[in-house]
Amino acid sequence: EYPGPDPPAGHYVKIGGGANEFFERDRWSDTVGDLEVWMASAGDESVADHLRDVLVSLMPTTKFLSLISKPCVTTCTDDGELQCDVLGGGSVIAVGGCQGKAAGPADAIGKAVAEEVVARL
Repeated sequence: EYPGPDPPAGHYVKIGGGANEFFERDRWSDTVGDLEVWMASAGDESVADHLRDVLVSLMPTTKFLSLISKPCVTTCTDDGELQCDVLGGGSVIAVGGCQGKAAGPADAIGKAVAEEVVARL
């Protein structure tokens, strides 16, 4: 079940892109604060405008009721492997390292995460 607020009924399309601006290792202590600021922002307006143009060109006959842009984060690992960690005394499993490609291999990522969850039960 989706853990967030219930979205209104309808059809949704997610499209993403833009530069991956990695945090430098010597700045990792600032990462949490930087992420909080980014996720509370409206994102990058120029990237959002470009992605709207791409979406409309890919689906020219679709009459979108609204187009909403939200910031997101890409997680990568040095070795390219998916990372799963148990947090909150076992009540939360955090997943990272999707390498910015989560939409394509979503089924495989879901299976890997499910295997991690079952192994930790």
